[in-house]
Amino acid sequence: MTTTDNATGAPAVGGIGAEIKLGADTAPLQAALASLEAVFKTSPEICQHFLGSLNTLVELCRVDGEGGVAAGTGDIRVIFQPSDRLRDFLLAVGTGDLQLDVAGI
Repeated sequence: MTTTDNATGAPAVGGIGAEIKLGADTAPLQAALASLEAVFKTSPEICQHFLGSLNTLVELCRVDGEGGVAAGTGDIRVIFQPSDRLRDFLLAVGTGDLQLDVAGI
């Protein structure tokens, strides 16, 4: 019997089958983006200034990983989080500090 590593049936490396379960959790980032949208509805100029100060929109999030690959479980979970910069901006806006220098965040 031949073991395989993937759905296409490619032979397993070294004849040993491996299974990795990959999951993604986008809830933390979705919540932050919903908050950013709410701020945009009330203060579009503040949000536009903040977004304009970013080099790329990728700066809005970070990816964290949790996994048991090292422990041998084969389960990996990727968590999409708001970046520190986005979180700091939302915290500042939430405290009513709308006069902040968003370029400095």
